Amino acid sequence: MDMRLVDAAKMPEIWRSNKKTDRQDVEAMLERWLVTGQLLESHRVRPEAQRELRGLTRRLEEIRKHRRVTLNRIHALIDAHGCPRRRRTSSTKLEGVRPEALPPDVWIVLDTLLDELGILIKQQQTLEQRVEELMTDHDDAKRLQAIPGVGKIIAATILAETADIERFPNARAFAAYTGLVPRVRSSAGKAKLGNITRSGPPGLRWALGHAIFASIRSKHPSAATEFYRLKAKRGKPKKLAMTAAAHKLARIVFVMLSRSEAFRPPRTRQPVSAKVA
Repeated sequence: MDMRLVDAAKMPEIWRSNKKTDRQDVEAMLERWLVTGQLLESHRVRPEAQRELRGLTRRLEEIRKHRRVTLNRIHALIDAHGCPRRRRTSSTKLEGVRPEALPPDVWIVLDTLLDELGILIKQQQTLEQRVEELMTDHDDAKRLQAIPGVGKIIAATILAETADIERFPNARAFAAYTGLVPRVRSSAGKAKLGNITRSGPPGLRWALGHAIFASIRSKHPSAATEFYRLKAKRGKPKKLAMTAAAHKLARIVFVMLSRSEAFRPPRTRQPVSAKVA
């Protein structure tokens, strides 16, 4: 007997139905199995090393968020008291800010926030160093790092949140897992696209989006960055263009991991004069 573990909450025939009995659920699963030929399998049991890698990357994500919140509090505290400063910084040193320019109690709070920021920076550096060590001899990580904008941290985050790429039947299913696909609302035979679903792991969306952001500044283009420039040239908002490019990058990642293929940069079109010559 072929046994499979599925998530019934992600079966539209079940969560849309008002009947919540085991018989109705089984009939809905059987109908979907006969129509599509597959079931939405739940996560398989991951190896211990993969679970540890996911723990590292998710802790990094928490530290990044905490660091960003702490920085915003520092800047808001300085701005609220009209203290001039030269520029915003992500380090524990604030240029142009002097203790005598702030009330004593405010400076004490600011000093504690700076100490907290220093601890977060050290923790982030320690975790990133460990992740980079794990990704040094990883074959899939080396393939992903060939993509412009993808470093060891982003590659590790993609691998940790993807788990087993073989559980996705195609690139479309993997893109839907990332949560970068638009939500479809249909009524009376008409379909309308909304915002992205955001159903997948937030760390995976961060990795894909950050890779696009970094690759835009890179001199080596990829299919995703070319897609972003095409969308931006047509007048699409930057956030919408970046989301579409991250969606395309997710499909590229699926092909590379599922087929164990190396990254192939887009072909540069030669001028017409060069072709004639």
